[in-house]
Amino acid sequence: MSLRLILGRAGSGKTTRCLEEIRRALLKDPQGTPLYYIIPEQATFQADYALATLPGIKGTMRAQALSFSRLAYRVAQEVGGARGLFIDDTGKAMVLRRVMEACRPQLKVYAFKGGHRGALESLVDLYNELRRSRVDPARLESLFTPASPSSPLPREQKNAHLHLKDKVSDLALIYGEMSQALAGEYLDAEDYLDLLIHNAPASRELKQAEIWVDGFSTFNNQERAVLSALLEHSRGVTVTLCLDEDPPGTGFPAELDPFYPTSLVCRRLKQAAAALKVPCRVETLPAGPPRRFWQNPTLGHLEKELHRQPPRPWLQEDIKGRKSLRLTAAPHRRAEVEGMAREMIRLAREEGARWRDMAVLAGGLEDYRDILSTVLHDFDIPFFLDQKRTLLHHPLVEFLRSALEAVQRNWPWDAVFRCAKTDLLLPPAAAGKEREAWRERVNRLENYVLAFGISGSRWRQEEPWDFRERDDLEEEERQSPGFSGEEEKHLQEINVTRNTLRAPLILFQERLRQAATVREKAEALYRLLEDVQAARHLETWREEALSRGDVEKVREHGQGYKLVLDLLDQLVEIMGEDDISNPLFIRVLEAGLEGLRLSLVPPALDQVLVGTPDRTQADLTRYLFILGASDGSFPARPRENALFTDEERETLNDLGVDLTPQGEKQLREEEFLVYRTLTLPSRQLWVSYPLADPEGRGLLPSL
Repeated sequence: MSLRLILGRAGSGKTTRCLEEIRRALLKDPQGTPLYYIIPEQATFQADYALATLPGIKGTMRAQALSFSRLAYRVAQEVGGARGLFIDDTGKAMVLRRVMEACRPQLKVYAFKGGHRGALESLVDLYNELRRSRVDPARLESLFTPASPSSPLPREQKNAHLHLKDKVSDLALIYGEMSQALAGEYLDAEDYLDLLIHNAPASRELKQAEIWVDGFSTFNNQERAVLSALLEHSRGVTVTLCLDEDPPGTGFPAELDPFYPTSLVCRRLKQAAAALKVPCRVETLPAGPPRRFWQNPTLGHLEKELHRQPPRPWLQEDIKGRKSLRLTAAPHRRAEVEGMAREMIRLAREEGARWRDMAVLAGGLEDYRDILSTVLHDFDIPFFLDQKRTLLHHPLVEFLRSALEAVQRNWPWDAVFRCAKTDLLLPPAAAGKEREAWRERVNRLENYVLAFGISGSRWRQEEPWDFRERDDLEEEERQSPGFSGEEEKHLQEINVTRNTLRAPLILFQERLRQAATVREKAEALYRLLEDVQAARHLETWREEALSRGDVEKVREHGQGYKLVLDLLDQLVEIMGEDDISNPLFIRVLEAGLEGLRLSLVPPALDQVLVGTPDRTQADLTRYLFILGASDGSFPARPRENALFTDEERETLNDLGVDLTPQGEKQLREEEFLVYRTLTLPSRQLWVSYPLADPEGRGLLPSL
């Protein structure tokens, strides 16, 4: 039981130190006690790769790269106690949707929040934040009791106080109902960490384990409690922190100093060790030029002087004429990305750089995603977009949503044809010209339906449609009572296409009408997927993507069907025997579908990594390209949560609820993020910004 803190500036070798210590332990005893390398969730792939490629190590079961939640799962496998079913944020969104419908008469502020897209996601995020801060419903309920109506506050402050009180009251009610609905039967990521704290004393593996915690800049209350449990019940814990020196017992750096968050973490960890009476040792890596920049003094100078006031200018030349730091302005975003792509080609041709040595980070990735995809494809540069993608517009999800809308809203033409255009009503083996022919038939049917205003019961009637197309009333008078051969052929095609399209939907409508419970309604959806052979369709699309070499589409189609089935399983497990109306069932299901996210790993090793500074782990990057370095993008402007303002969070913080004001927290974290991002590359840093956005407004550089 001991705590060791390894402190060092960016690039000083903290991760290298951890991996080297693990390598030495493996060489000394390949089958010894467990070695756990704990890293953030999004960095597990890179950490696994780093462990697998340690020099002299051909393979190991002793050392493992884990996130906190994965470590909790491993300990639960050993000790037990994880008897509940796992529920993710998608499942919680569905429970929250039902809870808010049930509690709506009692809610004062959030009565209609659950019906807006994005509001449920914000509520789930706030629920998770409270869980991580270890705030329970009872604590929320006690914040404003007893009430103090005679408080001598100014009128405006009193109104704000009452509004916050109503918000907290609503939240306590929602949170309490959520906790009651999930208690004892379901586990989420936050429950696993609590379970780890509870199971740590009984774990034999944990008692023998050596633990390295790397890559974190802050820890929430729950993670700090986990670290305390690991300190108390393991052989030793090493934590690395990006910090230039051991902070003194009193005093902190300035709040906008990049090392402020990590200095706060350092002090709290030392206090936790002192409270547990665990020995604590602090090692500060040498203060000389960081290891990352030994061969690049220009970037080393940037790291050292970035936040110095005033900074000292760099007067030396780059080694061998290399342009280690480039600041670039472009007329607009596309020109910016094209200039970056040309530089990538130059690096590959003239300097022998590999694609995997390069990374692209953009603060406003949504503004650049489509441009990046187009330009990098045009330049034949392989890349991986490190971003969780919504499944909302996948054909399978669109098919379910439009099918439900069609049968619930009495067959409106737009819902019916959105359903048809997913291609899931075709035979699964249809491909190429057959699929194109089907789409043309659907288009002709859509024109026919629009021409005659067909909707509602006309879709369900058994008699074939025989409406006659005409240009005007005079033409109608001139037409003969019978149909020509061409008209007969056209009507036959219209009715065949219509029957192919409506048959599975009519069956689904009847099953949904007879279903009373959530289980029965979910079963009706599943049987619809079986009727149209959705699994075979996705497998066909997957094989087509594989033949094109589109690995991301391969994984997207592979994950899509499983995610939808997992969603239906969670829905049945959580509220399977509840009797609810079809409209409420659809709203609950919509909440779940909106939360589905695809999580992809890089499909190849030699490709450019594209992501955002706050998510993407690009620690092994040699050439870094930062796009959109303009005010409000990099660093990003503080984003205020719609549920609590910064002033309200500050008030709650004063009342003992650890909800740091978002603006203040983000300003601190952005300063550290800017420092960390600009010091990632070891060879070249490219920073660019557009002079105008697509609407022609001028943008100011941030640097």
